[in-house]
Amino acid sequence: MSKATVKLGGVALAGNTNITWQFVTGVRPYQTTVQCHKSDWNQLRSKMGTPLTLAITDSRGKTTRIKDVYILHEVQSDSSARKSFIIADRRWKWPYKLVVRDYNITRKTGNRTAFGDVPIELNTVVDVYDYTQASTQEDGSKWTARLLLEDVLGVVDEEAFQIQDLPFKESGSEGELAIQNVTLRDSGDVAIGRALSYIPGADIFVNAEGKVVVFDGTDTQAAGAYLRGLEAWTRAGDYPIQVDRAKVRPEKVAVYYQREVELLLKFRDDYLTAALPDPDAPYIENVVPCVDRQTTQGTTFSM
Repeated sequence: MSKATVKLGGVALAGNTNITWQFVTGVRPYQTTVQCHKSDWNQLRSKMGTPLTLAITDSRGKTTRIKDVYILHEVQSDSSARKSFIIADRRWKWPYKLVVRDYNITRKTGNRTAFGDVPIELNTVVDVYDYTQASTQEDGSKWTARLLLEDVLGVVDEEAFQIQDLPFKESGSEGELAIQNVTLRDSGDVAIGRALSYIPGADIFVNAEGKVVVFDGTDTQAAGAYLRGLEAWTRAGDYPIQVDRAKVRPEKVAVYYQREVELLLKFRDDYLTAALPDPDAPYIENVVPCVDRQTTQGTTFSM
């Protein structure tokens, strides 16, 4: 068996401590502290802030390469002969991006539309919401949760992402969840986190190729298949396991909806009496769009 080695940007790292790399999920970058010999630090320092390749060769001679690894800054070292510094994946850049976006912003006034030439008692009324032109897509269509996520990822990290899988695949509507009145004025990591929240179960990580991958975090079968496909370990360390949280999950989820108040006004006039109006009597004035074809909008009714 050969000696295990780790190189960053072609420069060998010091092997006095364990060097690990984890593919963690979420919007926060994975960071770890590594060391190099003092004589190699000038070469690595000149590459600070640029994407490098981390090559890990184990004792079997197999090399695993992780692309787009960045040197962030130097930290305190335990020896004068070595330099310690922090490396991270591409997500360290996300907080430095500002995302200013509006999605499906409703106008202050909408329409209520009555369908069909039928008696008013049998008529069907639906609410029609208009969206501001600047908050819709270029062709005027509405944004969905998936399109919102793709748009935010494109702003924060350009095209270095791929959507592998998403929940909600029934009826061919993968990720097609409705959104409305979404305003983003956040840093890149916060904006991506908010975009993911509109697709419950979706998660994100950075793979070995340096690509941002969005996947279905609820697919336990795929997770089990990935775990079984891992190669045998050559030394004691962090062994992967499947975590079962069935006993700590909530028994039920309460969903709250915004209340919409509707008023039904019934008025009858037999045209046989002519009473003097009482100015102190309560009355109702119709000030909303009227769907009754026989009523004049803005008419005052007595109670």
